Amino acid sequence: MNRFQNRRGRKPSIGGLTVSVLVAAGCFALFLGGILGTRREAWRKELENLQQVLDQSAAVCYALEGTYPESLSYLKEHYGISWNEHRYLVDFEAVGNNLPPDITVIPRN
Repeated sequence: MNRFQNRRGRKPSIGGLTVSVLVAAGCFALFLGGILGTRREAWRKELENLQQVLDQSAAVCYALEGTYPESLSYLKEHYGISWNEHRYLVDFEAVGNNLPPDITVIPRN
């Protein structure tokens, strides 16, 4: 008796193969969707963190020096702030020495 021979004499169905391929494709799509969702969430958090760091650095500058920074380059030079300038555009508008600057972080797509 041959154990590897199809006992009923039927050929494997194409429908079973199609279902298997569709289930595998569905699992892959869910996996890919999860990865992309995680990536978007990481970029959103990075944007929030950069905004928070810039605001806090301006406040620290005011606390230590008695005036808010006059430019973004001042924060970069004296407080070591850095970011990926290809990914984010930072708009810095100094309002005055005793008023916090308007700092806006804009993602570049």
